[in-house]
Amino acid sequence: MKIFIIFTLIIISNVFPSNFSGGIAIIGQIPKGEFKEEGVPAGFGIDLYGLWYPVKELGIGINFGGTQYGSSKRQIPFNYFSDLVTITEKTTNNLGYAHLMFRVMPLQGKIRPYFEGLLGAKFLTTDTELLNNNCTDNEFTEEYDDCEIASSNNAWDNTFSYGVGTGLEITLVSLDEESNDFSAGILSFLLMQGT
Repeated sequence: MKIFIIFTLIIISNVFPSNFSGGIAIIGQIPKGEFKEEGVPAGFGIDLYGLWYPVKELGIGINFGGTQYGSSKRQIPFNYFSDLVTITEKTTNNLGYAHLMFRVMPLQGKIRPYFEGLLGAKFLTTDTELLNNNCTDNEFTEEYDDCEIASSNNAWDNTFSYGVGTGLEITLVSLDEESNDFSAGILSFLLMQGT
């Protein structure tokens, strides 16, 4: 079941010596199907990957990331008997995923087109928490939220996930300017579109 179309907006990749590469991306998601019908907003998140290239043209690795695709806040009465004291009810919707990743890069040079496939799982969660309005959270010294009164996981689901993508990897800087071979360290910019 396809839930979201995921577009990678910008990705910076560092190709390390010994045929390894890794990258981080800012991604956007556009709701599709039932999510679109229910008015779920678009969301943004982060995507990470790591690849090993046994040969220059083929990379094998992992891809994982997550996004928040909607949140809401409202003031509610603290208890049934009085509406003069309120607390904040905050609900967030999150999507996380993990995939095996395969990338085919048939051409080598400064600009390299590539094709990739993903196979894995996606996880959807909806969480709600109640927060004290007259509180300051000391988030840097303590592991828990000082202002949280209660929280619960409202929904959790997972699904099989797959995808394909295509893009361009453009070399920005080669750490070994004299040798532009694959084993030299390279900083690249990637443009990609996938589903």
